[in-house]
Amino acid sequence: MFEHYLNIFLTTVFIENIALSVFLGMCTFIAISKKIDAAFGLGIAVIVVCLMTVPLNNFIYNNVLREGALAWAGLPEANLQFVGLISYIGVIAAAVQILEMFLDKFVPALYNALGVFLPLITVNCAILGASLFMVEKDLKFGESVVYGLGAGVGWAMAIVILAGIREKLKYADIPENLKNAIIAAEDGGFYDHSGVEITSLMRGFYGEITGRSLGGGGTITMQVVRNYVLSFERTYIRKLREIIVAWQLEDHLTKQEIFELYFNKAFLGNRNYGFAAAYQYYFGKDFSEASIAESALLAGVLQTPSRVNPVRNPLASKKRRDVILGRMLRNKFITDAEYNSAREVI
Repeated sequence: MFEHYLNIFLTTVFIENIALSVFLGMCTFIAISKKIDAAFGLGIAVIVVCLMTVPLNNFIYNNVLREGALAWAGLPEANLQFVGLISYIGVIAAAVQILEMFLDKFVPALYNALGVFLPLITVNCAILGASLFMVEKDLKFGESVVYGLGAGVGWAMAIVILAGIREKLKYADIPENLKNAIIAAEDGGFYDHSGVEITSLMRGFYGEITGRSLGGGGTITMQVVRNYVLSFERTYIRKLREIIVAWQLEDHLTKQEIFELYFNKAFLGNRNYGFAAAYQYYFGKDFSEASIAESALLAGVLQTPSRVNPVRNPLASKKRRDVILGRMLRNKFITDAEYNSAREVI
């Protein structure tokens, strides 16, 4: 019996690793994994939630949802598997909420250490994936306990190991030219607002209802939320969630950390994600060498990366660059001489 459970655990951790074999939970991984301590904290939280939810969902599936499970209630032909997915999601959300309240009340030090990791777990597809695979494997309750532990440990192990080898692009490594160009292009008030800029939101909302494009309403913080946590669907519910999570993110991370997340994940056309990769692709050199003109050109790609970039449309890309240079001048990021010099670059 012990060998059977050990085999389930080792197989789940090393062979069917939920992060490395089926790539579940990668959005959260990308957001967190550049720091080993952060990856470790999230990993521990995932282990605990997996250990709670997989056995609980196993119990619900075998005693309520599966065909014939309600024979004890006089309903031998009942089959509620069609509500399985929503049931598992509800259990996960409830478990995270209970865990958060428990830690806040009884282990405040650990609660503060986990910080934003607990809300992130709710949208971590690795947690849901573990329950779905448990059902697919038709595990008994004891086996589901071991499987849940193995799934959590395997995911945590993967994220910690990859955090140690992932390239670390910190805020301090980003040239001032590139920082200023990004701020000028996307969020001039980035260092002043608390994640959401009401005037920009109102302008974006007015543009939606009138059909006139007056610029977006998304701050850099909101774009980080959209890139890492939510989707790109255009609905008012998604936008509301984006605003709420952006406020929460500002409470847990510094402006520098938020900017790092944006810098490493922003889409810049031609399958380039992150400014380091995009700079290498478009200019053939390391981003640390970014000039003012190059920085403005690359930041200008952010608005419509698939249509306006130096490869697809060089002329439009240069016009957009000049717009960004103008904003940099107005924000006093560059001098008149630097502005004129950068505009002359072909």
